[in-house]
This record gives sequence, C-alpha cells and structure tokens, in this order.
Amino acid sequence: MGIQSSGIQSKKQGTDAMKDRIMQSRKSRALRRPTRFWPALAGSVMLLGACDALTLDREPDVAHLEISSSDVSEVVLVTSQWFVEVEDPECPDGGCNTLIHLVAADTTMVSLPFSQSYPFNSRLQFFAETYPIEREPATLSMTVYLDDEEWYNDSRLLVPEDSDGDRETLRFVYKYNIATLGGG
Repeated sequence: MGIQSSGIQSKKQGTDAMKDRIMQSRKSRALRRPTRFWPALAGSVMLLGACDALTLDREPDVAHLEISSSDVSEVVLVTSQWFVEVEDPECPDGGCNTLIHLVAADTTMVSLPFSQSYPFNSRLQFFAETYPIEREPATLSMTVYLDDEEWYNDSRLLVPEDSDGDRETLRFVYKYNIATLGGG
C-alpha cells in the first residue's frame, strides 16, 4: 500500500510541479517579451488617431471662388470676411433662416470667367454673392472651395431685379464653428 500511495502522491506532486512550470513559463514569457504587445497597442492607438483625423474639423486656410457664365461677361460680386447672423424679426416661429448683416464688404464688377483666392483672417468667415449686371435673365455658375475641398457648386438661371427690388443671386456663406461638448 505504501508503494501505491507514494505513486499517487508522486503523480500529484508531478501534476502540481507541471502546473507550476506552465504558469512560470507563461509569466516569464510575458515578462521576457512584453514588446510583442507594443505593435498591437501602437496599431490600435494609430487606428483611433486616424479615425479622429477623419472626423475632426480644422480651421481652413483659404477660400477659392470661381464664377462663370455663357450668357454674360460681367457680374456684380459682393465678398465679405466680416458679417453677423441674426434671427429674422419677421419670422413668427423659430427655425427660420437667419439674416446676414455685412459689417465690411467689397462690391465690385468682375469679368468672367472669374477665379480668385481669399486667405482667411482670424474671424474664419467668408461670404460671396453674385448676380448679373444686365437686366436680362442669365445663367451663372459659382463654385467655392475651402482649401482644396469643394463646398459649394451651383448653376442657375437668374432673373433680373423685380419691381419690388428683389433679385435672384448665387450666395455662399461660411463661418467656422468650433465644436464644443456640453458639460457641467
């Protein structure tokens, strides 16, 4: 009986010793080679950073404006980099379009095709509006790029000023807003 019990005991000791060796081996491998996890960790961090780069807005450097027409050779162009948006006082309910009040603006007649870049100032605003000089309907096209990305592209037949003094125009308004998170 003593032989059998010592065999069982030695099997148990052997199993425990084997478990200890396996655990020590796992621990020592993890401690000996912690660098094998760094590439995976770095890759995960870079992937998260890349996702943020796709969704984070940044301040633009330049607005580029292009205007063309096959009907007219000159248009009126109003540009501004300083304006304020206000609620329409005649709007009975909220949710109406805002009114744009130009604080400073340049109004010029430009020859078509027209192409010019406008570097942004500290306000990060850009307003452009154009309409034909002639009193005849004319199709105008206006494209605006912020840096190298197209933000506006419209082409329409614009009718001249009506008896009330209203006229159809092509208008682009941009104001950079920094996104903020709500908090307490």
